[in-house]
Amino acid sequence: MQDLFDVVPENLFSPLASPNRRLYFRALMVLRECYRHALRLRRQDVVNALIHDLEQDLWAWTPEDEADESVAEPSFVLGRGDADAGEGAESTGGFSTLSGKAHALLRKLVSTGWAESIPDETGMDETLVIPRGPLALLEAFHSIIHPQEQRYQALVYTIYSTLRTADEERDEFMAQALHGAHERTQVLVQSLQALLHSIHLFYQNLYQRREIQDLLREHFDEFQQKVAIPTYHPLKTVDSVYRFKPRILTILRRWLADGEVIRQLARLEGGSADEEHGWEARSGVVEEIQFIIDTFESMDDLLREIDRRNTHYSRASAERLQYLLNTDRDLKGKLIEVLKALPPLTARGGRSKLLERMRTDLAWTVVRWRGEESLYTPQRRRERGVPQPLRVSRSVPEEAFEREVRELAERMASYYSMAEISRFLRERMGGDGRLRLADLHIRDMDDFIRAIVALAKADEPDFPFDVVWDDALKSVEVDGWRLPAVTFVMREGQADAVGSGV
Repeated sequence: MQDLFDVVPENLFSPLASPNRRLYFRALMVLRECYRHALRLRRQDVVNALIHDLEQDLWAWTPEDEADESVAEPSFVLGRGDADAGEGAESTGGFSTLSGKAHALLRKLVSTGWAESIPDETGMDETLVIPRGPLALLEAFHSIIHPQEQRYQALVYTIYSTLRTADEERDEFMAQALHGAHERTQVLVQSLQALLHSIHLFYQNLYQRREIQDLLREHFDEFQQKVAIPTYHPLKTVDSVYRFKPRILTILRRWLADGEVIRQLARLEGGSADEEHGWEARSGVVEEIQFIIDTFESMDDLLREIDRRNTHYSRASAERLQYLLNTDRDLKGKLIEVLKALPPLTARGGRSKLLERMRTDLAWTVVRWRGEESLYTPQRRRERGVPQPLRVSRSVPEEAFEREVRELAERMASYYSMAEISRFLRERMGGDGRLRLADLHIRDMDDFIRAIVALAKADEPDFPFDVVWDDALKSVEVDGWRLPAVTFVMREGQADAVGSGV
């Protein structure tokens, strides 16, 4: 097994173990930003960035803080000639200037292996190169202190969609589809493990929360927004493993049982069709297919464990919140609860005997003070009695009231009876026995009400007209009134009644 320090220098982590590790870490983050935003990483550009971002830290940095004398002592800049010696000595001549401190800080990073200095063609300038190992560490450090909220990727559906397309097409991209499904399966397992560990960490941190605000903030702002909603909820709904797992296993088992498919995938992998030389390619194809199958078949245990821990965390969070709401954690809270349980200062019939006894035994006194509300008396709430029903006014004689009701009913019957509505429509109907409401002339409110009542009576069996609805117009406007777009058609056998005026 290869060791880490076979790849990176032995003293790579020495700056992060020194007393000025915070300064060196910030300098490493500046170095990373320069690397990401510059095509060519010039030494002077990095020095300028260190001065700009770490000015206050560089002023506070003194030689006594460093045990490594190579940092405190100025050295000749590699690649600079005699013509530039004065500038190099001025820029790196100790800790008296910001430029000198920035150069010393960068020399420390170069000497420990975080960067390599390469002179350019002219020999007058230097280019910094960050090796692969330190670059990976810089990215890891940045992701730790600045975690990115990545959008959830529908890994399960992507695996199924890729395999389904490859199974239907059976073209030259089948091998790439299998590789993609294999890689996404590995990412899916890692994501599920990370989700499980995240829920476990929230569960462990739950009992360290002593304040209700901290508990609510962690549950809703941290767990819900960063774990439950972006990851756990899609995994149980739109990207459910149980939804796509049978389809994925069906496709892969069909491939595994089809020797022609295995040989085709082996040829696409670049293996030889010869049995003696192509067995390695076929073996690799079978291993990838079997890995996906085994992973999805054994994923149920991991999903059940995730559900179990999520349920335990949700229950424990609610119980912890209830505990904090109902428990007093200091002497002040307990005294408040005792005072809340005491009777009022003035009870009915005089002072409370319990308060009088407590005042004698505990030497309590009543303290009053004047404030901005001392000039006002508290508002007294009105006590409501038993509600009584309202009395019915009998100012109008009963006989006169009944007579008016009968007259109103007779008037309504005379205006809007079946005979009156039929007469109203016949008088306005043409010789063809049809009347469109769009051609109706409405003189007053009574005509409008008669037209509406005619529509309401259209379903009655003795109504002498049929109603034809116009689906295209829906409604029409007649003399400022909005009416349905219908046509009244006289039924057969009722035409003779038009001339008679019935």
